[in-house]
Formats: sequence, structure tokens, C-alpha cells
Amino acid sequence: MSISGALATAVSGLAAQSSAFSTISNNLANGSTYGYKASKATFVSLLSSGSSSTSSSGSVASHTSYNNTDQGILISSSDDMDLAIEGAGYFGISTDQNGTSLLYTRAGDFDIDDNGYIVTGDGSYYLMGWATDKDGKVISDPSTTGLSAINVNNISSSVAPTTKMNIIGNLPAEAAVNDTFVTTTEIYDSLGSSNDATITYTKTAKNTWTAKVETGSGTVTSSDITLTFNEDGTLANATPTTLTVENWTTGAADSSITLNFGTPGEKNGLLQYNSGEDEPTLTMAIPQDGLPLGNLEDINIDKNGSIIASFDNGDSRVIAKIPVATFPNANGLSQVTGTVYQSNIESGSPSFYVAGTSGAGAIAGGMLENSTTDTSTEFSDMMTAQQAYSACAQVMTAANRLYDTLLTAVR
Repeated sequence: MSISGALATAVSGLAAQSSAFSTISNNLANGSTYGYKASKATFVSLLSSGSSSTSSSGSVASHTSYNNTDQGILISSSDDMDLAIEGAGYFGISTDQNGTSLLYTRAGDFDIDDNGYIVTGDGSYYLMGWATDKDGKVISDPSTTGLSAINVNNISSSVAPTTKMNIIGNLPAEAAVNDTFVTTTEIYDSLGSSNDATITYTKTAKNTWTAKVETGSGTVTSSDITLTFNEDGTLANATPTTLTVENWTTGAADSSITLNFGTPGEKNGLLQYNSGEDEPTLTMAIPQDGLPLGNLEDINIDKNGSIIASFDNGDSRVIAKIPVATFPNANGLSQVTGTVYQSNIESGSPSFYVAGTSGAGAIAGGMLENSTTDTSTEFSDMMTAQQAYSACAQVMTAANRLYDTLLTAVR
């Protein structure tokens, strides 16, 4: 190998070790960056052709290899909007709300912006998801993209008319014939309006009662209800069990409400026992399934990526679904920033799946994926690179002295 060849090899070594330093520095700087995947400098020896009996000058090249598939440790977060993927895959993100230029990340420190969109922590990208219908089913074909930005402001709760009422309580067995007892409950019409319904119980004979339902905002057109009880206080029969309300003053549709007084012979509904009181009163619980309009109270995300909105009226529903994108070769993704990637020919095209299915990782709400940087490994690599860099510099110094000696000989 000539002096110039040795000098050229040393120069390539300095360049390669400088590149390694850059990679190590980047890893250390992102030791606390959520979703960051540590990269590694890989060296390749480049030898020129030469006979086996002589040493030929060569060089070394360095390139960065990415370990995008490494799983970082999941750490707990106090923010429900923080998400992590446990397993393979990436969140789909975009700079626009329609997802025309999709990018990918595992950094799940998401937030809700002033317009109600779920965005990345720095606000640069929208989180992409599938829209769902009122039953929580994905509207578009999940096998295709069909993604759009997720907005939690443009949602409202469902309203539901009362269609079922469960009558649970006790009618005092010691009551005399013609004694009456009144209880009031709340029912909802098809517009979500709250209406008071008054139920008057009248004892008509031994172990026999009638129940008359009235409401001031609608007309009850169904018959009064006849209730009979067994000698052990359990319900024997109730008829009719359908309450019909028409002509609501609110303009709502007519209501048909199924009344459940309990299972005959069982102690699970309306009973007739001695109350043990000097002046008996009713003890009633009347749960029903109607709902008024509610205000958004909370947002939660389950392991399958379902975004569940909870309302102050007790309603909850899935408003969107976050899919997980997987790639044939995730390590081939192009790095846009430290935690944002772009697909290319080497990575292959993304496939979007419901989280936790078809090899896609599950979504962990209230968790974040830590950086895969191992500080001890990086410091060890840095020491090795530093020594190699110093050695290459010494080769350059020695080559310089050899040139000086050669020039002296020429003189």
C-alpha cells in the first residue's frame, strides 16, 4: 500500500467514524423521545483489487441502519389521549384532514386541538381513523384506507324514547280495600323530552290492585293495569303490560312502553308484603331506558382502537376507530423526522387493520412507548468510535511524517 493509499484509507475512516458519532449523538439526544427507534452505524470495508502478495489500499464506508420494529417499553401516562401500540404497526397521521399524504408514527402523545381534532403532541399532524355509524361499526371498507381526521367536537349523544320500564318495589299487604298510593317517575318521548308519569295504585280486593298511569304532557290510551299477587307475596299476574301514550304536547311520536313487573312467582319485581309501618308508604324503583340529549363528558380509547364518547346522560358510543398500519418491511420506511416515517418501495405499501387483529398490535390507552435508546450501549459505541477516529488521525500524522522524510531524501 502506498503512502497516499494509507492516507486515503485514514480519511475514509475519519468520515465513517464521524458518521457514527452523528448517529450515536442522535440516539442519545432522543433518549426521552416517545416512540423513537434507536438507529445504528454499520461499517462496510471497501477494498480495491490487488494481487494476493501485496497489500492494496482500501477504504471504509458507514451507513445508518434503522431498527423500526424494536418494541419500546410501555410507560403509564395520566392522559387518556396518550396511546401506545403493543406489537407491530404504526398510527396513520397526515398534515391534512383527508389523509391525502399519509405518514406513520409510533409516538402516541396525542392531544385535542382547539377545533376538536386529535393531533400529535406538536400539533403538526392529524391522527387518522375510520368513521363509524351509530352502532359503532366502521362505515368504510376496513380493507381500504377510508381514513379521515378524527374530530370529537362534532358529536352529540343519542336521544331515546322510553320503551321499557322495570317496576321494582313493594305494595303494602296491610292496606285496606280502596286505599291508594301514588308514585311519580320520569319517562322520555321520541324528542328526548322529560315527562312526569304518575302511577296510582289502588287496592281493589284481597291480593288484587289496579295501577293507573297518567302524564300531563300526553294522553295514556292503554287500559289500567290489574295486578294480582300470590299468598307468599310474589306477583301472580299483571295485565296489560304495554303502556301507550299519544298526543304528546311536545309533538313527539306516540310511545309504546313495555312494563315489566317481574317474573310471576319470583321475588324480582313488584311484591306485596307487610310494610311494618304505622302509615304504609310505597318503596319503588322504576329504571327505564329513555335518554335525553347529553353533553360530552369523557373520551376513552380501547385496545381495539375504538374511540368511545361518554355523555352526562349515561349514553356512550363509539364515534371512530383508530386502525393500525403494518408493512411488509417496516425497517425500510423512510424517516421524515425522528419519529415520523414515510412508506416507499423498500417498505412496501401499508395494510390497515383493526388493532389487535391480523398481526397488528393492540392499542394501549393512557400509555406511551419509550425510546429504544440504550444509554450504556451508546456510550460504549461512542468510546469505540472515538478510539477509531483517533487512530485514523494518527495514521494521517504518520503519513505526513513519511512524506516529510521522502522530501528530505529528495533534497
